[in-house]
Amino acid sequence: MSVETNYSDNTLTVRKTFSQPVATVFDALIDAAKTTHWWGCANTTKVVSVVDAESGGRYCHTMTIDGVGNHTIAGRLNLIRPADQAGLHDAGQ
Repeated sequence: MSVETNYSDNTLTVRKTFSQPVATVFDALIDAAKTTHWWGCANTTKVVSVVDAESGGRYCHTMTIDGVGNHTIAGRLNLIRPADQAGLHDAGQ
């Protein structure tokens, strides 16, 4: 995987390139059952994900770290084009 970042006009853009087929990566991003397998840090003990997999839909991922608590990331899916790309917008939560 390679990662490119850009910050301009008060917007952070992170672009990741994966060494897997587009369909596999896309499915891992929008299928809440699969998201629980990769979301979170090394100390994560539980992940709960909800994904409304359509353009404009919402996503919410909560990871639990024992002894630390919960951390939630939520936002909106800006763009869904399975053969091409998925765009996420972090709501800053």
